[in-house]
Amino acid sequence: MKKMRKISDLPFVKTNGKELHIWAPEVTGDYQKDCATGNAYAADLVKFMEETGNPTVFAHIVKAMPAKTGAVEIGFLTAIAMKAVGLRYPAA
Repeated sequence: MKKMRKISDLPFVKTNGKELHIWAPEVTGDYQKDCATGNAYAADLVKFMEETGNPTVFAHIVKAMPAKTGAVEIGFLTAIAMKAVGLRYPAA
């Protein structure tokens, strides 16, 4: 039987054992790299939502994002939007 993934298994989620930080991405400062990281995070999230049947996690992630988004957030949200309208998913 396949083990069910937990939200804490996603690469952009961090925990210190007590608190769960649902949006704690790795940022390099390189715009293209960070956009690609966001694309990869989106692919991971889509797979997680499909596996768990839990699409509501997306809203919680967006809510946890900073008001001033950076390249990781732009790459992430663009990839999710492209998937939503059926466009080719960006390569991560």
